Amino acid sequence: MLKGLLLGELGGIYVIYSMIRQGHVKDGMEGRALFASGMMGMVTRLVVLVTVLIVAIKSGLNPYAALVGYLIGLVLIVIGMWGMAQNSRRFPGGK
Repeated sequence: MLKGLLLGELGGIYVIYSMIRQGHVKDGMEGRALFASGMMGMVTRLVVLVTVLIVAIKSGLNPYAALVGYLIGLVLIVIGMWGMAQNSRRFPGGK
């Protein structure tokens, strides 16, 4: 079961990477290009999720454990982003 959780966490690591890589805060992207980029990111995250589940099934791991590991990764991302937002309000202009 632990191996399934770790496999799911690997998928969660990709989600972190893709969110950081596809951040468009300062590049001036807007309109169709921004929409296309967001859709591409969503599609690649879904492909990674399906890949994690297929690898879990093919290797005899528990696919539910892999799914839980993936979701734990997403929850940790949301908690981290919420913490960063709270910290930026407390310390404006800080790094």
